[in-house]
Amino acid sequence: MQTIAYLMMASASAATEVWYLSENGSSKSGWDEKCSSFGKFCNLLMICIALSLFSVILLATISILSAKDLFKHYVKLKLGKMNPV
Repeated sequence: MQTIAYLMMASASAATEVWYLSENGSSKSGWDEKCSSFGKFCNLLMICIALSLFSVILLATISILSAKDLFKHYVKLKLGKMNPV
């Protein structure tokens, strides 16, 4: 699960970098800004970034709920209120 979270964060940060270069360009590397010419591309990048960050938040929420449920069962087992399977 942690590997998936790292991959999702890496893809979100890569999309953010591509969007930044498309929006502002880079004078040091000779890249011009492209959003004025390819507006739809920049809009799709913004949607991609938003969905990537939403999926990271959703994965974090699922992980927290899963850990909470796991530790709840651990405490019951530790206290002897539950038979081990």
